[in-house]
Amino acid sequence: MLPTKAVSLLGVTLVLGTVMSTPAVSQTLRDPTRPAVVFGADGKAPAANAGDARLVLNSITWNGQQAFAVINNRIYHRGDSVQGVRISQIRRDQVILDDGRKLVLFTSVTEK
Repeated sequence: MLPTKAVSLLGVTLVLGTVMSTPAVSQTLRDPTRPAVVFGADGKAPAANAGDARLVLNSITWNGQQAFAVINNRIYHRGDSVQGVRISQIRRDQVILDDGRKLVLFTSVTEK
């Protein structure tokens, strides 16, 4: 039979070995609330080629008079340009770009 200290040390070694060899799960999971949908000008199908880097609408907020959109983690106002395309409208749940693309904050699960 092993002494108590040896058993404790063996237990700690096994636990640390398991923790250290397990990949960090939080790095591989995707945030399910993060929107990442870009619709084409027709509003039906995702745009096949969104141009430069992908645009992600993170959030939309209002200060009572003016809307602000957070796209790719940067704050934009109506009239600003993002990746060379002007923002023509900021609505409650979407941003419309001059080239016809719509960045949708949350897609409706009830639409057909």
